[in-house]
Formats: sequence, structure tokens, C-alpha cells
Amino acid sequence: MMKFPIAALTAFLLIFQTFAVAAQDAESEKKQTPEPEELVESLHTGLLQIMKGGEEMGLEGRIDVIGPVVEENFDVTTLGMSSIGLSVWRKWDDDQKRTYISTFRRFLTTNYASQFDNFSGQSFETLEVVRGPKRTKLVKTMLNRPDEDGVSIDYLTRERRGKIGIVDIFLDGSISEAARRRSEFSSVYKDQGFDGLIASIEGLIEDLVNPDDEDTGSGP
Repeated sequence: MMKFPIAALTAFLLIFQTFAVAAQDAESEKKQTPEPEELVESLHTGLLQIMKGGEEMGLEGRIDVIGPVVEENFDVTTLGMSSIGLSVWRKWDDDQKRTYISTFRRFLTTNYASQFDNFSGQSFETLEVVRGPKRTKLVKTMLNRPDEDGVSIDYLTRERRGKIGIVDIFLDGSISEAARRRSEFSSVYKDQGFDGLIASIEGLIEDLVNPDDEDTGSGP
């Protein structure tokens, strides 16, 4: 009977163990991938934290808290691309894309920190998750406000490169954040070019950081 060479057998066992460990790691990673509603609820937890922190936490403190939450749960690149339009995005070189996404990320984070700045008993409620095309899911939620009508906030999530992230937000079920920003940003870009667009977004950030005296905050 032909004997299986010891060296070959050892190599086979090592390869088998490698594939087994890789399979376990892949399964573990798959299990650790959050569901879309978990992303949204993680964002809501962060928002409630900065709302309760309010003035005591201060704007910079709220930015420090919500920044990592936005980074973890949003696909900022996809949302940023949608907010300027693919036709414009494809014209830019890598440095322009990095500059734009970095600026857009700071705007998104600062906007959340500025708008969600007070707490008076609000709560978030996840209503349902609706499957959409091209690996998307829509997470329907409600911001409940004491003595006021609730606000419908729906989150579009999409899987890209093995990671799920929030790629758009719909207020009252129809107002797309990406579409609203695209209308604004593309107009600025058409008139003022790339540098003008970045300056405009920086101006939006500055307005959030240093609002007019009459503007005392517009949290929910």
C-alpha cells in the first residue's frame, strides 16, 4: 500500500487548519456585522446622549461624542457622493475627493451636534425595516416628542464592500437629505467651482459653530 508522505500530510493538515480558521473568522465577522436597524439605533443612542448633554456638554463636546457614532454607522463616502452627484464626483481627482469627503464629514457631524442640542423627554422608535433593491434596506423610525407631533425619520442603508452603512435620510418619509444637499451643492459648484464649494461647506460649518445671537438652537 502506498504511504502518504509525512511532509505532504503535514502540509495538508496545516492548509486544512488555515482554511478552518479562515472559515471561523469569516463566520465570526458575518455574525458581528450589525443589522440595519442596529446601526440606526446606535445612532439614536448617540443622539440622545448629546441631547441630554445639551449646553453643559457644549457644541465641541457634542461633536466629540457624535463624531465617532457618525463614522461608525454612516457610509459617509456614499452619502457625500450622492450629495454632489456622480457626474461631478467622477470629474474630481483623488485629492479633491478626499478634501470634499473630509469637509462633508465635518459638516454632517457638526450639523447633528448643533441640531440635537436639548432634551425634553424625546424618544426614538424603530417601526419597521423594508427591503429595497441593490442590497438596500429602509429603516423606518419615529422621533416622539412630548406634547408635539412625532417626526418621521427613515434611514436608507446599503451594503458596500462587506459593510452596511446609512447612505441617506428621509424626513417625513419623502425629503431626501442627499437630494436636498445635491441641489444646494451642485448649484454652488456650477457657479464657483471646487474651491468655492469647499468654502461654502466650510461656511455652513462656521454658521453652525457660531450662529447668530437670535438663533439659540433648533433641536427637536
